[in-house]
This record gives sequence, structure tokens and C-alpha cells, in this order.
Amino acid sequence: MNALAINPEPIHGGTARSKAVILLGQDDLLVTAVEHLFTARKGWKVIRISDTRDPEALVREVTRVDPEAVIVHQDVYFSNVRSLMRLVQDCPQLKVVTISLENNFLEVYNKQTICIKEASDLLSIIEEGADSDGRGGES
Repeated sequence: MNALAINPEPIHGGTARSKAVILLGQDDLLVTAVEHLFTARKGWKVIRISDTRDPEALVREVTRVDPEAVIVHQDVYFSNVRSLMRLVQDCPQLKVVTISLENNFLEVYNKQTICIKEASDLLSIIEEGADSDGRGGES
């Protein structure tokens, strides 16, 4: 699969590049609150995509805008997992963040490429991830 061609001159424009996020989801309280959080901060642009049934609309916007993150409600994420994971694969700098009203946890998905030199590096990577996600290893 070919990587997405990111617009060399994203809509941010100018020398001081503003940051952008894409909110994917219906016009509900959660999306509105997240939008206000970002628009209240200087230098952030928010792009909303309400039609969650058109995964290509999301791909087009990510290509056009080159955002820092795509933020989605967990329910929307699960119904669009294929297109969101394609974005993570094709745009390694992009973070896909899922949020929920049920708890205080965010899930952040992004691509990380790591060169390993020996088989034990795989174990080290898994152990480091377990330590950083709160599950930890043996005591």
C-alpha cells in the first residue's frame, strides 16, 4: 500500500505553523467540548468531520491538513477502525486518539518503527511498553 501524499504546503500556512486536529464524530457534547478545548488555545485549528460513514473524507482531510492528531469517540473508532489504522500506517507522525465518556482514559495509537539488533530487543520493547502502560512487570 502506498503512503499517503501529505500536502507539502498544508493549510496551516505561514512561517509559524499552527497546529491542527481533526475531530471525527457526530455533533454531540463530547465533540463540542473537545473542539472548545482546542479553539480556546492560541495556535490550534480544529477541523470537524461529522459524517463517520465516509472514511475517505477523513483520508482526504488528513492529506490536506496534515494534523497532529485525529480525535474520535471510542464508538466511532470501532466503526472506522480500518480507515483509522490505514492512516496510522501511512502517516507515522499522526496520532489517533480515542476518548470516552465512561472513564478518564484516552487511547493513543501511532506508528513506531524500531530497528532491532538481536532477538532479545523484541523482549525489551515489550517489557518497556508494559512498564509504561501501568501494567508493569514482575515485582
